[in-house]
Amino acid sequence: MANRTNKTPTGRRRGPKKGIRVQEKKLGKLGAMGYCYPDEKLVLVDPRQNSKEYLDTLIHELLHVFPPSKHWDEETVSKVAGQLTHHLWEAGFRRLRP
Repeated sequence: MANRTNKTPTGRRRGPKKGIRVQEKKLGKLGAMGYCYPDEKLVLVDPRQNSKEYLDTLIHELLHVFPPSKHWDEETVSKVAGQLTHHLWEAGFRRLRP
């Protein structure tokens, strides 16, 4: 049964949801397929990618937001994003267009 109260299972009150925003935007002028504004928790992803590239870009940019990966260098972020993309792709995850 779903917990429909404003409390966690331990009885703590839940705060307002201040999550990460992901937006699709053509980023040709930036010369990038994705871009992250970590302080604003905003991720931009260029929608003109195939499904697997989009997944990799989304994971890559999300990693820039989450501590401790927020402080990783670009090479480490790319490597981890590639590994996660590989495993999610092998598990059958795909981007579905509306």
